Amino acid sequence: MTNKGSVRKVNWHQAIAEVALIILGILCALAVDSWWEDRSKREAEIDYLESLKADFISIRDSLYEEIEWEKHRINDGKEIHANIESGLTRLAPEDFIQIISDFYWWSGWNWEPVTGTYEELIGSGHLEYIQSQALRIKLGQFVHLVDQLKVYRGIQVSTWQTAHRPFFYEHLIVSDMDYMGDYRPVSPFKNDLDALNSKEFWNLVSDWVVSHNTMRWRYLTALEKCNAILEAIDYELSTKAGTS
Repeated sequence: MTNKGSVRKVNWHQAIAEVALIILGILCALAVDSWWEDRSKREAEIDYLESLKADFISIRDSLYEEIEWEKHRINDGKEIHANIESGLTRLAPEDFIQIISDFYWWSGWNWEPVTGTYEELIGSGHLEYIQSQALRIKLGQFVHLVDQLKVYRGIQVSTWQTAHRPFFYEHLIVSDMDYMGDYRPVSPFKNDLDALNSKEFWNLVSDWVVSHNTMRWRYLTALEKCNAILEAIDYELSTKAGTS
């Protein structure tokens, strides 16, 4: 026989309310976690943006310097051409050698822009912290441009080694020319100024001027993209001011 007195009547309203409270608590906890995670990402984004800004200010300044160096080299090339046109009478021999040395100085050949923050964003997988897709694209394009600059600089080095260096080794005392990269042998020849008055040297100088004109144009392109990135960063920081 069933003991009817032992059967408890379920309070469905109370049970449903209790389950609803549990679910609500879970949802609230998830919402708080999501809010906190999003807040942490936004704070990290601001830190990354400020670091990127510092990096690109440094890049901008270094680009201005490199552009000026390229202009100096191009002007040196024009001065060399003018001296050749005058039959090497425009400049004293020692001044002419010094200009040639300046023209081929390798000071900027190891230009390395500061891209540490971007590399950290890529390496850590935090690039998504930068909410602006347009800015992420600009950053990627700039890094690609830097890689292209390095490739072109490598072509310049190869041209120097295969075309220019042999000429100087044969006709000039290279050790008198200050810096020529890491190449500083003691030439067995005296300075042969007649060789500097030749069509061969004229063509070498012309090719080098064209090469540095191309590099200057590439630096100007990089500077334009750098300034666009800085403007985008400033805009992003301004929209996030006071939100962290």
